[in-house]
Amino acid sequence: MSVLSLIVLSVNARRTSDANHQSPTLLVSSGDVTVKGGSFTSEHDVAVRAEGGSVTLEGGEFTAPEGAVCFPGAGATINIVGGTYTASDNAVLIGQGSAKDGNANTVNISGGTFTGNISSP
Repeated sequence: MSVLSLIVLSVNARRTSDANHQSPTLLVSSGDVTVKGGSFTSEHDVAVRAEGGSVTLEGGEFTAPEGAVCFPGAGATINIVGGTYTASDNAVLIGQGSAKDGNANTVNISGGTFTGNISSP
C-alpha cells in the first residue's frame, strides 16, 4: 500500500517563543509540501527546515535569524521558484556540513530574492 501526501500552503505563520532555539516555522520531514505564498517568520531559528521529502517554495516571505531555508539531513529536495528569503545572522540557505547517511539533498533555484547578513561576532 502506498500513501501519497501533498500539502499546499498559503498562510502567515510566526514562531515567537523558542526556549531551545530549535523551532522552525515550517518543518517538513517527509511528503510533498508546496508553499504558494504567505509569511513565515521565526525569531530564533529558521523559517523552513526540510529534513526530508520535497518542498516547493513558489512564493512568500521567509525570514529568520539562522537561515530562511535549512536542509540539515539527507534526501530532501528543495525547489525555490520565487519568494523573498532573509536571514539576519547567518546564510540564507543552510545545509549541514557533517557526514550524513542516505542520499544527498537537492536544491533547485529558479527564482526568488535572497538577503543574508551576519551580525554576531
